[in-house]
Amino acid sequence: MSKRFGETLKNKIFALLCIFVCLLFASCGGGGGGGGGAVSFAPNSNMPHNGGDAGGWGTGAETGGGFGGTSIEEANATLLIGQVPALDVTNVNIVLYVNGTRFEINNVNETTTTEVLPKISIGDTVSGTAYIYVAGEAQPREALLDPQAIGFHNTLKFKVPYKYECIDKGTTIETGTYFYADGIDLSSRTTARIAGWLCSDGTMHYGSQVNGVRGDITLTSVYEVAVTSNINEISKPSNLISALGLTADSSGAPLKPAAAQLYVYGSDNYSFSYNSNLIDVSAAGVVTIANGHTPPLAGETVSITVTDNDDTALFAAIDLTLSSQCVLAMYKDKASHDAGAGAAPDYTKFFGGSGGATSSGNLYALAGSLIEARKSALTQNPEQISDWQQTTPVSAKPGKTGSIDVTADTKLYALYSITVSSNVPQISKPSELLAQLIDQNKIGTQDSAGTLVMPKSAQLTVTGSDSWSFEYDASKVSVNSSTGVVTVAAGANPSIRGENVTITVKDDNDPTITNNCTIKICSQAVCAIYIDKATCDANGTPGYTKILDNTVSSLVPPSMNVKPYDLVGSQFVSQHGGTISGWKDPDYTSVGATTSEYSVSGDKKIYAGWAITGIDTSERTLWRYTGVNNDNQTVITKPGSGYSSKWKDSTLVGSRINTSFSGNNVTISVTNLAVLDPLKKNATLDGEYQAIYQIYKSDDPASFTEIPITVKDAIYVDDDGELHFTTGATIPSTLMISTLWGGKTVTKIADNAFFGNTNIQEVTINGPIEVGQNAFKNCPNLTTVSVLGAAKLGYYAFGGCALLNDVTLNGAIESEQYSFSDCPSLTTVSLSNIKTFGFGMFCHAPLNNVSITNINPSDMIQRINGVDEKVWSNVFWYANGTSETGYPAVDSTARAVVRIPRGFTRIGGFTAAHIKEVHIPNTVTSMEDYGFDYFAGDIYFEGTQAEWDALKDSRSNISPSRVNMHYNQY
Repeated sequence: MSKRFGETLKNKIFALLCIFVCLLFASCGGGGGGGGGAVSFAPNSNMPHNGGDAGGWGTGAETGGGFGGTSIEEANATLLIGQVPALDVTNVNIVLYVNGTRFEINNVNETTTTEVLPKISIGDTVSGTAYIYVAGEAQPREALLDPQAIGFHNTLKFKVPYKYECIDKGTTIETGTYFYADGIDLSSRTTARIAGWLCSDGTMHYGSQVNGVRGDITLTSVYEVAVTSNINEISKPSNLISALGLTADSSGAPLKPAAAQLYVYGSDNYSFSYNSNLIDVSAAGVVTIANGHTPPLAGETVSITVTDNDDTALFAAIDLTLSSQCVLAMYKDKASHDAGAGAAPDYTKFFGGSGGATSSGNLYALAGSLIEARKSALTQNPEQISDWQQTTPVSAKPGKTGSIDVTADTKLYALYSITVSSNVPQISKPSELLAQLIDQNKIGTQDSAGTLVMPKSAQLTVTGSDSWSFEYDASKVSVNSSTGVVTVAAGANPSIRGENVTITVKDDNDPTITNNCTIKICSQAVCAIYIDKATCDANGTPGYTKILDNTVSSLVPPSMNVKPYDLVGSQFVSQHGGTISGWKDPDYTSVGATTSEYSVSGDKKIYAGWAITGIDTSERTLWRYTGVNNDNQTVITKPGSGYSSKWKDSTLVGSRINTSFSGNNVTISVTNLAVLDPLKKNATLDGEYQAIYQIYKSDDPASFTEIPITVKDAIYVDDDGELHFTTGATIPSTLMISTLWGGKTVTKIADNAFFGNTNIQEVTINGPIEVGQNAFKNCPNLTTVSVLGAAKLGYYAFGGCALLNDVTLNGAIESEQYSFSDCPSLTTVSLSNIKTFGFGMFCHAPLNNVSITNINPSDMIQRINGVDEKVWSNVFWYANGTSETGYPAVDSTARAVVRIPRGFTRIGGFTAAHIKEVHIPNTVTSMEDYGFDYFAGDIYFEGTQAEWDALKDSRSNISPSRVNMHYNQY
């Protein structure tokens, strides 16, 4: 781009970047737009093209902008010549005058360059001519520059002349030239008989002005008829529309006409042609749908042709749309619908014509609110529209808010929700006693606590219909069809819990409209409470009556819980002057205490019983394991004849507590073998049991006096299996304890259980039982202990028993420390099958007869310094010792002989023991610390002295004056 032109661009709002030389040659029908990108012309070709990019080609049929833009990119710019449609151009020369200076540009084509264009600035005076040489013409056509285009568009635009010829029935009558933008004015050639001009490109132009063509053309006058219609669609109304006499729908839209009027011009002698199966056309041009033809709702097109009878080559055609038209008629109810055509629907919507094959709409939105507003007055039904019933062309329920497709006459009527309700949710069939009390006016609609007596009937109320019927299970209920009164069927016997019965109401006008009502039916029982047996038997007015509520959940057993004493006790006591002892149900044998709760599931009559006076009601206590007869029996005296006695709960007492009779005296006793646990006094009090003995009037079991009988165990087993002794009780001198005591399993004799007991002289324990620590400690009269079977002896279990002289242990017994310590009379010990010995097990015992058999060293393995040792240890620690601070006295009194079984590898525990002889096998290879410290007696070692010295603990103080060593002897 030149420097001068670039400066102009900067100083102008719109710069002349490109020059369009517009040669407005025309072809019939017009061409496409040029302009855009550069528009080029192919040399030696009559096929002009509309370009996009520089050098592109367009189509000759499009309206070109002439010469496309020329981009001024450098001083010697390229001029691209644009399209010249419809002319066979051989050459183009351009002469320009810029401010009076002549410039000539010859043989312009797509590669032509020039220095002229960059010299043109905005505001310059420019004129010129484009000389266009067309093949076959001696002289070029001159396209003059349009000065107005320069002013408006900053464009060099040339008006190209085109040639036209007019032909009237084969004769050329006028020729001339025209410019594309101005068109051709033929007003002087147009007459009433000429309908228009046919262009040589095949297009028809009506009137006196020919526009939109380009290029050299011929125009032929056309003598042609024309036809128009007053409407574009005619309709065939459906039978329902005709029957209802409708001309417009409810929104005011008119019904499409059934006929069309044709108007013909351009001829005074013409005729119509058409498909007579579809339409009829009268001579006057009235078009109607042919008899018997039913066009589709969507409409169909029919063509009507009018022909000039003077010249059959002259004709015109017009298209009309034919359609059927149907109606969607909505009625407020079935009655108005059934009245037929005589009852105008509340709402009518037309469908059909060219609007589509089907049309749909939300029914409630279309007519629901309209009908709803009028319905109360028209039908006396306050309910909402529930649904719609379609009867034509098919029977269906579209739904209240649903849409319905309409393809033919459709009639619908509104359905209303029919409802049924009951004044009460529950009705009852009174029991015989309840009915009797009601009839005698002994109770009203409520009992004395305010509980309602359920009504015997329910009243049904139906709305939403003027004619209905009921359906129900006749074996359960009876419903009066005219009044809607519901009662329990005569043969029905509903449960006290109640059961649901469904009653269906059906609209007689439309059986598909139904609704249900559920009523619970039940029996109703009564609990009547009387002041005494006489009043009850006389069936007098009860002192209190409670009616069962009958609204109990089906998940809960039907019952009415009654505590008579809480309800009327104080009132009855003030009336009778005594104390209520219990309540009696005369229909059964149950007797309850004053605070008992009755569960009533049917008619029940209860009367009060009154306590018997003159009987000692103090608690009687019986002891088990006692040497005093009076401690385990008692005597109760009845007032005299006419009275009976029994255990209150004989099923629990059974034979556990014995009764014997002598006149009016009842002797009650307990045996030591009885299993009394079912009579346990309370959950936390072990060893105490209680039963209630009753003295009652023979003719009035509800009148009684209760006497508590309590049994206390001297020895008892708690819930954890521990055996205990009750302090202060007496027990036999010989006590044998096994794993079953009073029907309960014994696992342990409790800690301190018999501590210091003076009754026990002999104890035998048959395991497996654990003996707790101090269990028999300090029992002063205990002389003999036998533990047989697997057992565990706790700390000091039998320690400190002054007279204990004989102990037998036989079984898999484990002993904790000092279990027989400090028994100064203990001389004889028999040990067999012992599993473990406890430290100081016989400490301070004057043993002189020790039997050790069947001891398995493998039961006494200990891990010492990482090695498993079979250890004999601490069994006779301080045996015969009298002091822990010095040597035991050495005398000639015979002492025990202890023979350690073979198999033991480590010994000890003879510290300060005064044992006559200890025999040690050569399997022993080590000694515990201080194993024989302060020992007095003879030691027989099966090994050599060297072996003894090797195993002897250096810290054992073995005195040669007190110990006699024997080697190689056992």
